[in-house]
Amino acid sequence: MAACSSEKSRYDFKNSQDAIHAYQDYVHAVLDMNGCSVSELTDFVCGWQELSDTVYRYISKDSAFTAHVSLSMDFQVTTDSMRTELLRLAGAHTWSMKDVAFLKLNTSPYRKDKELQSVKDKATAFYAALDRKGIQSKGDSKKMIREYIRFLVETRKQGIGNQEQMLAFIEKEDICFRSFLSHIAEYSDFDMTGITKTTEAVCAEIFRSASSRDIPSEDALVYMSMRTNRRLLQNAKVCADLIRGQKVKDARQANAYLWMTIQPFLSMDAVCISMLTEQQRRQLTEIADDYPQLVNILASKRLAEAKAAEEIPGQLAKLYIATL
Repeated sequence: MAACSSEKSRYDFKNSQDAIHAYQDYVHAVLDMNGCSVSELTDFVCGWQELSDTVYRYISKDSAFTAHVSLSMDFQVTTDSMRTELLRLAGAHTWSMKDVAFLKLNTSPYRKDKELQSVKDKATAFYAALDRKGIQSKGDSKKMIREYIRFLVETRKQGIGNQEQMLAFIEKEDICFRSFLSHIAEYSDFDMTGITKTTEAVCAEIFRSASSRDIPSEDALVYMSMRTNRRLLQNAKVCADLIRGQKVKDARQANAYLWMTIQPFLSMDAVCISMLTEQQRRQLTEIADDYPQLVNILASKRLAEAKAAEEIPGQLAKLYIATL
């Protein structure tokens, strides 16, 4: 899966130095800006991604790129300068969670990549079918969590060595996870370490099978990225609903629920963002829209500090830009 640049580059370099100078000129244009809107910042990031990718591909064909360190160093220094300037502009803006969503949704370097579209279409249909499968919303919550743990332990013991086993795991785990979410308020004092670590081990097994080609690597990437998106959005929605419904017992639970509503904006990497369906993109934006209301509800009950919570979107934006 390759990062996107324009299908036909709008840049026409005479030589490697010309390419570096064009890159530096772009940085200088941003350097002259004292501030900008989120839309303008997004355009700067997209322009940077295109130009950086184009310049790198051009100069990497030059024998001097490997023979002399100066060319590669000029490229890296310019890249670092651009990132620094974008962070400066981000720091001058008062961010909302909706701004963060807009930035991430529109700057994933894989946003126009069509290479995996056929796999994404199949995975979208697979996950849509899971929505029609029932969950265990009633019954003994302790028994339910024991069954969830038992399923994960047995799966880890048996291993996942092919695509059929991967899909069977995702299907069963999805039911367990949604059942868990339906009782999440009852698990506030439950230690989730065992579930988390065992789940991580199973996921690592899937990617090991993909690296050895027992599972097609494209399928593993797409299905697992979409699994991540699905879980993050489901978790965020349930926790947001609990906050809105005034079903928060104490500050510890409030922090946990609010943290879960933040997770999609923190944990979705560029690949995950590119795998969001249109419905999920709307869900992400809706969660972002709800964030101020959720903070106000918790702050009015003295269960969260409004000022600290309001600073989180800006921190997320700068963290994201720092990783570009």
